[in-house]
Amino acid sequence: MEEDKKRHDEVKETIMKLGEKLGYVAFTEVKLLNDTYSPLVDVVWFNPIYKKLYNEGGQAKKPNNVQEPLCPVEVAFEVENSFAQWGNIQSCIKRIEATGANLGVIVIPWSKEERNEEIRENSQNTSSTRGIWGISAEQDIDNIRKWLSQRDQTPRIIVLPRDEIENLLKVQEQNGN
Repeated sequence: MEEDKKRHDEVKETIMKLGEKLGYVAFTEVKLLNDTYSPLVDVVWFNPIYKKLYNEGGQAKKPNNVQEPLCPVEVAFEVENSFAQWGNIQSCIKRIEATGANLGVIVIPWSKEERNEEIRENSQNTSSTRGIWGISAEQDIDNIRKWLSQRDQTPRIIVLPRDEIENLLKVQEQNGN
């Protein structure tokens, strides 16, 4: 459990760094509403104009919630540790939709290699708690992508494993951004 939390936090930091490298203003753990018990969105990227509108000592001021700024959320990310149930994915979708983002990304905090290794290790144990589909990380991701593609709603939501996010960050760093 502690390892999942650590991985979750590391992935959020990677997404935030990637957003900043791409020129967005990025924040983690932003409330959906200005309410004490409001759900949090893992990572949001705002348009670069946000920093000019909400500048506090040379830094962009973190909003109280995603609806507060005049500048809309460009991309909203949810990092989902457990894909044991469709309900987890649906919760991610609802939080992303509530941000009003142009694009939503559900990030799976394990790499394809890690997921495939876990599937191999648990192949004898049919009561494995992570993943409900299957035989490979690729099949898990394809199943989620197929399900998401059948949605006829905005925002467009995609799914990426952690290693793809890390690769995008490496490319940006290699390009000197």
